[in-house]
Order: sequence, then C-alpha cells, then structure tokens
Amino acid sequence: MGFQEVLHTLEEGGGRKILFGVGAVLAFFLFLLLYSALEFRGLAHDEAMDQAQLARNIARGDGYTTSAIRPLAVWQLSQKGARALPDNGKTVGMPETLHPPLYPLVLAAAFKATGQSFAFDRIKNIQNLQIYAPEKIMAWMGVIFYSCALFFLFKTAESLFDSRVAWLAVLLAGTADLSWQFCLSGLCAPLLSLLLISSVWAWQNACAEQEEGGSGLLWVALAALLQGALPLVKYSWFWVLPASLLFVWMAFPRRAAALGITLIFFLLPSSLWFWRNHVVTGNLLGLAWFAPLAGCAGYPGDSVWATLHPDFSEVTVKMLAKKWVLNFRLQVEHFMFFLGSLFAGVFFWASLMHRFKREHVERLKWWVLLALALLMAGYAWGDLGKKEALASDNGIWVMLPVFCMFAGAMFFLLLDRLGFELPFFNHAVAGLCVVLNAAPLVMTLLPPRPFPVHYPPYYPPIIHLVSNCLTRGEVMASDLPVSTAWYGDRMSLLVPNRVRDFFEMNDFIFNQSIKGVLFSPVSLDGRLVSDIYTGRYQEWAGVLTQRGLPPLFPLQASTYLPPMKGYFFICDSPRWTNFPVQSKSEMETP
Repeated sequence: MGFQEVLHTLEEGGGRKILFGVGAVLAFFLFLLLYSALEFRGLAHDEAMDQAQLARNIARGDGYTTSAIRPLAVWQLSQKGARALPDNGKTVGMPETLHPPLYPLVLAAAFKATGQSFAFDRIKNIQNLQIYAPEKIMAWMGVIFYSCALFFLFKTAESLFDSRVAWLAVLLAGTADLSWQFCLSGLCAPLLSLLLISSVWAWQNACAEQEEGGSGLLWVALAALLQGALPLVKYSWFWVLPASLLFVWMAFPRRAAALGITLIFFLLPSSLWFWRNHVVTGNLLGLAWFAPLAGCAGYPGDSVWATLHPDFSEVTVKMLAKKWVLNFRLQVEHFMFFLGSLFAGVFFWASLMHRFKREHVERLKWWVLLALALLMAGYAWGDLGKKEALASDNGIWVMLPVFCMFAGAMFFLLLDRLGFELPFFNHAVAGLCVVLNAAPLVMTLLPPRPFPVHYPPYYPPIIHLVSNCLTRGEVMASDLPVSTAWYGDRMSLLVPNRVRDFFEMNDFIFNQSIKGVLFSPVSLDGRLVSDIYTGRYQEWAGVLTQRGLPPLFPLQASTYLPPMKGYFFICDSPRWTNFPVQSKSEMETP
C-alpha cells in the first residue's frame, strides 16, 4: 500500500476512527496522570483506612480480621459468648463484622497481584512527603473501576439511544470533579458505580434479546447477580431491591420467571455472608446492626462504637426517626452537591416530564427515580453529620453515570426540537455544556496547592512513629484507631467513652497490654464546651485540656507531638526518647 493510499485510509476510511480513538485514550491517560499527581494526597477518610487494613490482613493470610478494635464489637461478641480476641490476639485482630467483605477482598487481591510491601519509610515520607505506597494501589483501583464504569455507560447509552448521547453522557460523568475525587479517595464508591451501571447494561441486553424473540432471562440473572454484589460492598444497597423487582415485573412478559431469578440471584451473593455474621455475632448484620444509632441523640458522632456497656433502653423510635428525617433532608437539600454534576441533575429531572417511545427505556427511567429514593432512605440511617462531597455515606454520586445517560438523551431531544440544521451549532452547544460541567475540575487543578497530606487530622509519619514506640505484642488506644492500625500496623483500640471502661478493657481483655494512648486533632481541636466538657470524651476532658491524667491511670508519661502539637501521646514510659531515627524535620512544624 502506497503513501497516498495510507493517507486516504486515515482521512476517509476506518483509520480516522482508529486515530481518534488512540488520541482520546492518550488524552484520557495524560489527564489521569496529571490529576493524580496534583490531587492525590493519600487517604482522607477513616473508612478508606479501615478497608485498607482489612485488605492487608487478608493479603497476609490472617483472614477477615480487623486490627481496629471497637468496644461495642467486644461487647457484641461477649453477648454471643465468644472471645473478643483470640489467644494470639496480640498480633492478630478480631473478626470483622462492621463492613461487608467484597471491597477488602478486591483490594487484597490487588495488593497480592502487585506484590505490594506494607513497609512504611517514615524518614523518606517526612523529607519528601511521599504517599504510602499501598494507597497508590487503592487510588488506581478506583480509577480503573470508574474507567470501566464509563465504558459500560457508553455501551449502554449507545444501545438505548445513540452515539451522540453516549459521548455526552461519558463526558458529563468523566468531567465531574467529584468523580475523580472519589476515585482517589480509596473509598468503595467507584466499585459500586461499576457494578450498578454494568447491571443496567445487562438489563439493556436482556430487553434487546427479548425484542428479537428471546427470553433475556440469562441477562436478567447477570443483572441481578451484579446488583446482588452491591450489598456486599455497602449494606445500604439492599434498599434498591424493591425497585429492581418492580422493573423486571413490568419489563419482561415472563414475569414470574424474571421476578424469581432476580430475587434469587440478588440474595445469593450475600446469603452466606449473613450466615457467617449470624454464627459469629448472633446477628445477620453483625456490628452494622447498630449503625442507625451513630449520630443520633445520645450517641453523637461515632460514640456508639466506643461504648463497652451500652444501654439501649433510652433509645426511642422518636430519636431514630428524627435522625432519619434530618439525614434524608440533608440529602435532598444538597442533592446537586452530592451528585457532583449540575447538568446531569437538571436534565435528568427534565427527562421525567418526557415519555420515551421505547417502553423499557421509560421503565428504566422510573427505576432510577425509585431506586434513588430508596437508596437515599437507606443511607439516611448512616451518620451523614457533615455536608461533605466526599462523605463515605454519599450514595447519590454512585448513580451519576445513569443520571448522565438520561440527561444526555434529554439534552439532545430538546436541542433537536429547536430545529437548527447546522451540525456545528449542536456540537458547539454540547461542548459548552461539557466545558461548564468541567469548570470545578479545572478550578481544582489550579493553584494554590493544598498541604500534601490530609492534616488535620492525619499526618502519617507521626502516626507511624508513635505506633512504632510499641511492639507488635502491645496495643495502642486512639481516637483514630483505623489510622494507627493502617499506618502503624498495630492493634488499635478506639478509646472508650468512659475511663473505667478503659481500665476494664486494659485489665481483663487485653491483659494490661495497652501501652499507649494517642489523641489526635479530632479530639484536641474540639469545641471546649459542646465537644470536650459535654461531648463523648467528657471523662477525658482533663487530658484534652492539659489538666492531668485520670487518677490511677496506668500510663504516666506523656508528650505533645508535631505538627503544631496536634497530637497528644500517653505511654507507660518516655519511649519517644529512644526512637531509632529522629530527624530534625520530625520535630518541626511543616
């Protein structure tokens, strides 16, 4: 083939599409490198660290155990008559019953596949503020999950509508700043998004097969299996089951078969896990059964997990209902904020006023609305206390790809009705929407740059340094036990609400092996009256306000640590004087 023929193929033939595709992939990859280099500062959420330390234990062969010990979990196991900790519990944690297992299992597989070392180079981290290496794996896993979700979004939108809608939907979902923040957060949301949009893709294939004369039931089973995996990532996703059952009942003529298959394959993945929780704790949900109490009156913040002898007699239906209403209202009021895309939200709500010609598309639209309402109701039982875009209990964003699909369809429907026959005009208007949608993303990449780590409250070098004052046979108590469990690789106890509970756990559960207590800015930066003197740690107020340690406290040595004396460390002896390496930069404010 001569040069002229090659040039003609590139300009007019299939080569043009190949070049466009290669260029799009390269541009996307360069964007990911730029965004991760500028924005990734390590893990910012305790739930991500909790999932990470669970995955590390699995990768090491310790089973599904946790090194972050919650007093309420100890109480729950004692009610079952089981030991809270095994005989060798000084190095191996207790059974994990708060989080479902799928996401930690996926992370553990990634750690094993990459041969990831969990060694923490504290000096190099301090001098160059480098990111803990396993966290980079978690971030790229999030990027891979969401990139795959965008691929399924394109295939689904192209099948349901056309290529124009597919490209616009991908661009709207891919230029939302919140999307890439979630990808780099280490949270499970990108995996949830992938499972959800791939299940919608399976439904589309089922409907297409049905239109060609087939039954589509195998695709229905696949969709149910994918959605059944959602609760194994986050329990709240059980709430979408009624919406899915209603959709398959309306969308498929063989209603009984489709309904039965959906119900069986949705419940199948989680049934064995529920049985395991019941065997271990006597409760199908394990420790997650008490999640509705977190943040309600009587248990502010996460104080319910720090309770060793809970008294649930004071919990009333009114208290739980008040919490649920407040959390549901928070999601409604800040819906666009949680969704992450103004255009996706606006045009999706507009699509509710239009009836699509294809029946399964119309039914799918109402499934999205019903599933969203049920999901928001389920997430309202969590602790949404703060209006954060990256709150770990933000389930609205997970549905962003589906929103973008219907938003793109409605956008072009309205644009076509304007009657402009200039293709350039339509492309220009669509491009303008994408640019405006990407404005927060661009603003995020502009200077000034934030501090390279998420302080307060997390400063990994100091957390690692303090944790290494203790041997692997000793226990660290902390108000952020997941951070000491993850960065310090030590068994970490959530500091109990009451000092006498600390004494009891130290003497009778840990055999006096609690050798250190670390208070972070989470407690030290609290408001004096509402957080310290009358908050969850009011019995520790003397410690937090530098008035001294509790009487007969077994640990008597204490010191403040940088940055800015943000950490207060209590130990049985001044072990910090024997750090193997102590650089000047460790003791200075960054």
